[in-house]
Amino acid sequence: MKPARAALIAALVAATVALPSIRNDFVEDDLWVLRDRHVLVAPPSVKAILTEPYWRAGFGGRLWRPLVLASWAIDYRISHSPHWFHAVNIGWA
Repeated sequence: MKPARAALIAALVAATVALPSIRNDFVEDDLWVLRDRHVLVAPPSVKAILTEPYWRAGFGGRLWRPLVLASWAIDYRISHSPHWFHAVNIGWA
């Protein structure tokens, strides 16, 4: 089997397995990292998003993932629905 075909099959299987997650709400760390983050829902500036730590200060605040937070801020411009965020995660995977 050619590598491109194997990769396509693997991607389709992974997406098929993950598709039911689209129906889920935000859970566990989604609540703290994503849903309850004012800087993502209504960012005061691009700098605020790019300098914000991934975990808030109350959770350690040392991990820095500016592209993840920026993509979530863009996602919030499209939809506040957890279903949208889960669908995007499947696409990224």
